[in-house]
Amino acid sequence: MTLTQNQQEVIDRVTGMTKGCRFASFVYSPKSTGGKFRYTIALGISYRNLVKKDIETIESLECPKGVDSDLFEVAKAELLASRKQTFETGSNDQYTKKDTYDNLGNGVNRHRIDGTFEVSGSVQSRVELEPPTKEQKVVKSAPKTIVKNMIRNLLPSKKFRSFCLDEGCLMTARVNGETIEIS
Repeated sequence: MTLTQNQQEVIDRVTGMTKGCRFASFVYSPKSTGGKFRYTIALGISYRNLVKKDIETIESLECPKGVDSDLFEVAKAELLASRKQTFETGSNDQYTKKDTYDNLGNGVNRHRIDGTFEVSGSVQSRVELEPPTKEQKVVKSAPKTIVKNMIRNLLPSKKFRSFCLDEGCLMTARVNGETIEIS
């Protein structure tokens, strides 16, 4: 992938930030839905720390009213086992991107095969600037999957997100107070 000068500037600025949590703002159009959104994300977030908080959250959860308690306990146990594996080994059997990206620092990753870049962090805010242009596919999930998704929505790691730096997705970036127009 050949980067524009502005895309390279985003990567350089984000990877050049001092260690610790920093904020960036992106005007972004997701490939899956279209539309335009402004995201503010915290960079430099430790995903491992989020997983640790996930474990604590899952362990403290009680079955909500109206949910089958046996199904809830199975879903909770499976998610807990998955998060513990991720925390203990730094990986998970279900993770589909293992050994796919090189970490360049502060949440910037480069795809080893196609050379594309992603920036990841914890979403602090999301503002819709233009509505989505594509309809989301309707998926009929199994009851256990529905309960797992309900639990996942309560977890700290739910806010962790990756943004591709592909042309047409990332429109502007504001890093350390300076706006970079992507063209």
